[in-house]
Amino acid sequence: MSEAMPSIRLTTSAINELPGHVPDGERLVVLHLLRYRDSVGPGKNNSTGRQSFEHYLQMTRPVLMHVGGRPLWRGQARFVLLGPTGERWDEVMLFSYPSLRAFERFVDDARHQAGLSFRTAALEDSRIVITVAPKTFGKLTWWLLQLSARFRRGRSEPGDSYATSSE
Repeated sequence: MSEAMPSIRLTTSAINELPGHVPDGERLVVLHLLRYRDSVGPGKNNSTGRQSFEHYLQMTRPVLMHVGGRPLWRGQARFVLLGPTGERWDEVMLFSYPSLRAFERFVDDARHQAGLSFRTAALEDSRIVITVAPKTFGKLTWWLLQLSARFRRGRSEPGDSYATSSE
């Protein structure tokens, strides 16, 4: 089995393909899988990959907020339970955008473009996965799931959000 080539730069062809897969007008959640370089090396103040990525995030945060995007979650990746043997990621991030057009404006913004050298220098490998909410899982369904979880919590073990009672 051959090892996959590292993916650290967005390609024009991928960006151009995106509208064919993601209709505009739907809220996006963008998943980032990140593997940092140990050292960025000369030209970026001899920082670590993580430090260089932090600089990229600081540079692009105003652009993210300007287009209506928001950070949702950030966590350390500990173990790949299902995936190629030996695959590892250092960090996982989720960002929300109000629409495909907002995401495209973020990617095209000159301030984002200026920060890309820090992102590229920071990463050994990465993945960016664009997601949208399923059509069958609307606001009413979500509200009902939250409401039913509140009732179940009173009858189940702590932390067991999927437990059912036998009545």
